[in-house]
Amino acid sequence: MSPKESKIDEKTEKVAFVISPIGDEKTPTRKRSDQILKYIIEPIAIELGFKPIRADKITKPGIITTQIIEHILNDPLVIADLTDHNPNVMYELALRHAIKKPTVQLIAENQLLPFDVSGNRTIKLDHTDLDSVNIAKDELKKQIQEVMKNPDLVDSPISQAITLSGLKQSDNPISSTLSSLSSAISDVVTRLAKIEQKMFAEEKVSSSPFITLESLKGTTSFEPVKFDKIFGTIDWSKLGEEHKKAVEKEKKSKNSA
Repeated sequence: MSPKESKIDEKTEKVAFVISPIGDEKTPTRKRSDQILKYIIEPIAIELGFKPIRADKITKPGIITTQIIEHILNDPLVIADLTDHNPNVMYELALRHAIKKPTVQLIAENQLLPFDVSGNRTIKLDHTDLDSVNIAKDELKKQIQEVMKNPDLVDSPISQAITLSGLKQSDNPISSTLSSLSSAISDVVTRLAKIEQKMFAEEKVSSSPFITLESLKGTTSFEPVKFDKIFGTIDWSKLGEEHKKAVEKEKKSKNSA
């Protein structure tokens, strides 16, 4: 049975909602999405007790946009194919990230991850290569099992930003320090992601007979990470003292209450 003919009952308790570029009928985009769904996602999802549903497979009458958002907000698992950086997919992924629920990401092997989600574990695959397909299936299974072990611990760029905002506004010096540390680490990860993207571009260029890396000298310089600037506001020698003060303050507050 082809993906087009397959009708999945979305009333099941465990739904794995699939967000991906779908495209029009008979287009390369639709063909690829159907193959990813049929040969990679469906077998693994079903094996693990999930019913995979893609937007065009929703059988319930109603407004499709509302139904998609309901699935993104309510389903226990979302599998997102980020190939071609489809705007709809990125919008739907952002909604999912905002509510901190289990999500697994896929992308075509020859494509770079969008910058804002480059820090998230993502399965790279070539659906035309059987070895790559098998590896992707194994990795998909592992990631689903891992993320479902502790769904409450799911993290994302959006949820991290919300948490940091709360820490920064806290009167607790420990929270403020953690906020500074987390921001610094995030900055380092961001810089590394940019370097990786530059290196990936250079690798492609270096294989061209017309352009050499020599001709690109001076175009790929990176500003070094200034850790003294990032951590300069933190007085490490006083961190223990501040922690004790915070604990005592909290005890007094509880006693007075």
